[in-house]
Amino acid sequence: MNINDMEKDPGIELLNRIAQVDPPPFLFTRIEARISGRTGGPVPRRWVLVTGLSLAVLLAANTLAIQKRIQQVGPDREGVSDLASGMGLRTSNQLYNE
Repeated sequence: MNINDMEKDPGIELLNRIAQVDPPPFLFTRIEARISGRTGGPVPRRWVLVTGLSLAVLLAANTLAIQKRIQQVGPDREGVSDLASGMGLRTSNQLYNE
């Protein structure tokens, strides 16, 4: 579509007839006031502590579960590779598949 086609388009002509509307008075100050009212304060230390402790418990539980699974399988490498493939991890250090 080139410029000449756009000038012939009736939709463009309709858009050219739209008049600019003045914004309501003090609109910008109302928007700023609403934005400044939404900013929250600092996060309470209790929430930070609870979140940190729950992440530490989750990490410890995952570590214990993996160690228990490795002990159940035994020292053979086949069991470890089964565990790794079950978790979606690569079982070799090769960067490219042959």
